Amino acid sequence: MASLFLFGYITFGFLAAFILEFFPGENALENSIFILLFLIFLVGFYFLWFNREGLAGLIFILWYAALWPCEIYIAGDNFEDLPAPGTFVFIIGVLAIIYSFRKKIQ
Repeated sequence: MASLFLFGYITFGFLAAFILEFFPGENALENSIFILLFLIFLVGFYFLWFNREGLAGLIFILWYAALWPCEIYIAGDNFEDLPAPGTFVFIIGVLAIIYSFRKKIQ
């Protein structure tokens, strides 16, 4: 699931930005936030890939927590929905932490 989210993140964000010259944000700060959140997600994905599930889960949860204020800032008065794609990564983070604890117990 995290791999699918990573693929979607790359496809929408970076390929659209560099091929279509369309960045999701309207100014440099929003684009920088997008890139920073992407790099944080990549760090979490790296740890998940190399079997550091607890750390990866923590990073994914913190990434989701950082996504909320960024979405509110970017959307402004139009903010009505929760960052739905991020919810899946949050769930993956919680499951990774649970898996890490269960692995330590056994």
